[in-house]
Amino acid sequence: MVTTADFLDDNTRYAYLVDDELYVGTFARYVKDWVEAYHCGTNISNEIRTWDDRIHVTVTYHGTDDNDYMHYELTTELGQSARFTIDGRA
Repeated sequence: MVTTADFLDDNTRYAYLVDDELYVGTFARYVKDWVEAYHCGTNISNEIRTWDDRIHVTVTYHGTDDNDYMHYELTTELGQSARFTIDGRA
């Protein structure tokens, strides 16, 4: 479950793979799919693509707090970022 998220998103559509299936969506949609893949144990690519570009997505784990919330950040070299927490008790 995403409890907080801040997105810098220009509404560009990206293509990426989730368990070898092609998905298309914004960076915000990619982040939601990343969290779902995390919970389901499925694979999601660490690369999002436009027609012309390949953009690497970096996942940074910022630790777990006293309430078992895990803090993550996804960033791209384009300056997009999303910081969010996942309830580790779920």
